[in-house]
Amino acid sequence: GLGDEHRRTLSKRTATLEEPDFEVAVHVHDVSRLRFIAAEVARFSSCEPDRAVNLLCSSPAILPGRLSEDAVRELRECVEPLGAIVDSSRIQNALYHIHVGTDQQLRARVAYALAKIGVPTEPTGPLVALAVPRQIALSLATSFGAEPSFRRLDRAFQRFDVVLEAAPDTPDARAFIASTSGLPTALVPQIFDRLPVVLASAKRWEQAAETLMCLAEIGATANAHLVTLASYDVQIEHVNDRQATMEVLASLTDHETSALEAMMGKVPARVPGPFSLVKAQWIAHELELVGAQASFVERFVER
Repeated sequence: GLGDEHRRTLSKRTATLEEPDFEVAVHVHDVSRLRFIAAEVARFSSCEPDRAVNLLCSSPAILPGRLSEDAVRELRECVEPLGAIVDSSRIQNALYHIHVGTDQQLRARVAYALAKIGVPTEPTGPLVALAVPRQIALSLATSFGAEPSFRRLDRAFQRFDVVLEAAPDTPDARAFIASTSGLPTALVPQIFDRLPVVLASAKRWEQAAETLMCLAEIGATANAHLVTLASYDVQIEHVNDRQATMEVLASLTDHETSALEAMMGKVPARVPGPFSLVKAQWIAHELELVGAQASFVERFVER
C-alpha cells in the first residue's frame, strides 16, 4: 500500500522536482478488486474510500488535480498489480472529442460555435468534433457544459469494445478469436452462432485498432464501439437468495427500497441505471457472489 511516508515523498516530488502537468484516469478491469483499488486511490489522493469508489465508477474515472510524470509512475505501481490501468494525458498536448448524445438542438449550437472558429465538424451522430485542442474544448465547456448531453472526452481516456460482426470459420480465425477473447479454442464455435459479440472489452484505441486490423487480415468484420460515455442497466435472470440480492442492489444503486421491491417482483428483472460500464460490471459481479445470475445491457446505442 501507499503509506503516509510514501505519500509525503510523492507529494514533495510532485511539488518540487517536476511541473505536475498530467491528468490521469484509472480504468478498473478486474471489478472483483474494485474496493482494494479504491483504497489505494483514496490513500494516493487523500480522500475518503467511498469517494474513491464513486470516482472509479465514473467514466472516465479522472483523478482530481494534476500529477508529475514520477507521480503517474507511482500511481501505476500502486494500482496496476491490483487489476487497474492508469491512462495519462499531458495537459498541454491533450486533444478532445466533443460529444452531445442525441440532443440535435445542442448539436447544431455546438457545431455552429465550432464553425465560427474554423474547426471541422462531423456531419451526423453524437460525435460533433474530433481532436479539438484543450483551450477550445474548455471554451465549449464554459458555453455548453451545463447541458446534460455535452461531454468533452480526452482521447487518451477513451475505451472501446471490439465487436465481432462476422468471421470465417477457419483455423486462423478460431485461433485469433480464442487468443483475443480468452476462450478455449474448443468453445470458439459458439461465438459464430451468437454474432455480433464483444470480442475484447474496454480497450485503448491503439489496442482496439490493432485488433481490428488483425481481424480484417483473417477475413473478419468488426467495429470499435466507444464505451467510455455509454450507460448501462443491470439485467437479473435468476435469484437464489432474494434478501442478499436486495441488499447488494440497495448498497450499490440509488434506488429506494420500495422501487427495488417493485423491480424484483418478477424475475427476469431489469435494474435501470444509468451505470457506467465499470459500475454495471461491479454490480453484476456482486450479485453473482450472492447466487444471482446477472449481466449488463447498454441503454442506448447510436453507431
